[in-house]
Amino acid sequence: MFDYEKNKALFYIFLTCVLLINSAPSVLHGAITPVITVLLLTDDFAAVEPKAIILNALLMRPWGLTFLPDNRILITEKGGRMVILSKDGTILHEIAAGLPLVDASGQGGLLDVALDPDFESDPWIYWTYAEPGIDAEEGLVGTAVARGRLIDNSIHDIEVIYRQTPKVSGFGHFGSRLAFRSDKTLFVTLGERQ
Repeated sequence: MFDYEKNKALFYIFLTCVLLINSAPSVLHGAITPVITVLLLTDDFAAVEPKAIILNALLMRPWGLTFLPDNRILITEKGGRMVILSKDGTILHEIAAGLPLVDASGQGGLLDVALDPDFESDPWIYWTYAEPGIDAEEGLVGTAVARGRLIDNSIHDIEVIYRQTPKVSGFGHFGSRLAFRSDKTLFVTLGERQ
């Protein structure tokens, strides 16, 4: 029997992998919008074949996701937009205003997203992205981590809490997974940046 509460992190990792694997063939074959899917699991999920359902075909290159306490889904799109979906897949809100500029070339873009462990009392969200260089670093790209408070379906108090230094010319290997430990330590994966 699958115990969701005990295996929540494993479930999210599994779901993220399925979403990315499902999106890859559409991108490789020239589809404009990969679809996001949800696997329906029974209590005895090892004995059944997973069933994929299109949750929303209007998303543009979905990348990271996290579930809000009210079961809505916060999703990042590679091009730099965040959306909030209802649990049935309807886009409820689009969040673009105030987000830092992203470089969506190569493997870059708006990448992972995570909720602060105390989100219900202090609604911080964290996200990773490929940050374009400016001035002397123009044309270069680096991984960055930002946070902001999700209030009334918009993000406030945005601040960048990590910037890769120096930025480099490669367009891949940004890493960018986020995970919190129980003491609120934030872990960020970083690639070797080519």
